[in-house]
Amino acid sequence: MNYELKQLRALAREVAARYNKDEAELMKIIKEVHQSKAFYKWGFASLAEYCVQELKLSEANTSNFTAVAKKANEVPALVLAVETGELSISKARKIVPVLTKENHDH
Repeated sequence: MNYELKQLRALAREVAARYNKDEAELMKIIKEVHQSKAFYKWGFASLAEYCVQELKLSEANTSNFTAVAKKANEVPALVLAVETGELSISKARKIVPVLTKENHDH
């Protein structure tokens, strides 16, 4: 493999690692905004409205982040799973409807 391709591969890995870390951090922030209801104080009617209008997230990303952030209040282990990269936000969103404190280990 030539030098440029090695650099490209390394850069892709570096950016992906940052993306995953930033995704987890954003989920924790949205969780806090939800818990504190700060979005009301900032003039937004809902957490989703805040995410779309203020954070410029797409409707799909807003749905994923808000569902996971809300469930993380109930199941704190979800935060750790996203932080460690065990789950991405989109994968976590798929299990949120059935995830409970009792079954989170499965």
